[in-house]
Amino acid sequence: KGRYSRTKGVEIISLLGDMDIQNLTVDYFAPMPKATKGSGRAKFDRKRFDFEVTHGKSGDLILKKGHIDFTGLDQVDQFFNAKLTIDGPLGSILKTVYSKPLEFAKFIGFPLTNTKGDTSTELALNFLLERKMTAETVTVSAKSDLKNVTIPKIALDLDLDQANLVLIADNKRMTVEGDGLLGGVKTNILWRENFADQSKFRRKYNLKASVNDRAWREQLKLDFAPFMAQFMTGNMEVDLTATFKSDNAGDLKAKLNLKDMAMALPKLGWLKSPKNPAQAVIDAKFNKAGIISISSVTLNGGGLDMLANISFGRSGKLTKV
Repeated sequence: KGRYSRTKGVEIISLLGDMDIQNLTVDYFAPMPKATKGSGRAKFDRKRFDFEVTHGKSGDLILKKGHIDFTGLDQVDQFFNAKLTIDGPLGSILKTVYSKPLEFAKFIGFPLTNTKGDTSTELALNFLLERKMTAETVTVSAKSDLKNVTIPKIALDLDLDQANLVLIADNKRMTVEGDGLLGGVKTNILWRENFADQSKFRRKYNLKASVNDRAWREQLKLDFAPFMAQFMTGNMEVDLTATFKSDNAGDLKAKLNLKDMAMALPKLGWLKSPKNPAQAVIDAKFNKAGIISISSVTLNGGGLDMLANISFGRSGKLTKV
């Protein structure tokens, strides 16, 4: 609806419309992958454009449903808002969010190579439409159900396989929770990532598992007393927390239930048979190369209360217990 005058020309007073859309291709933010085969219904007026999405694709990702709106069409600045449900391979999701210019995945810590699994993601995006967009100018939140996931070198340099996880993330933080085979051991996983305030930590893992002594030594490279085979054999319950700073150095705390372990400290004349309750707590520091110091090892049970610390030389070899 509008009016015309010789002095002002055509003046639009109101604008209303709707349309059904089929087979739409959207090059929404080059060089990110295009969205194709879009379908849905759109409504618009002078101030906004709303698109209810019923289907779409981007490579092998399927857009199951969503709502997209462009607001501020009558203003200097326009804004994009979207709430989308996307299904597809985890690797494809990561390639999309890693694409320039946004490169979200570099903040997440997921490696792109050999990462596999299936995802169903609820994604929300909000940003000002402008040419010079970066990850910092986009407000994003996501919740993903991840099934049958494989991620190499994900925690403590261990591979994760056959994992079922729930990921919740926004611009400031990410939490991943679930279980899978970490280093071949069934493990309950709680993974936190800080994107904004890294003063306390950048990354934190809490891992709970039942492991045998061989897996414990090999995965964490604890090939020294009292963790060697001549000192302890059997199964243990492990509750491990590893906290990383921005330089990948950090602290490790392991709480061990040693009830099912057979243990021996010959120099102290101490033996513990399986089914005899005992607990241990290990506090350690590490860097990119591995564990650099163990400030405290406490062992209680089986008639023994022990406190020890372990030091390493620059080469990483044990120097003092």
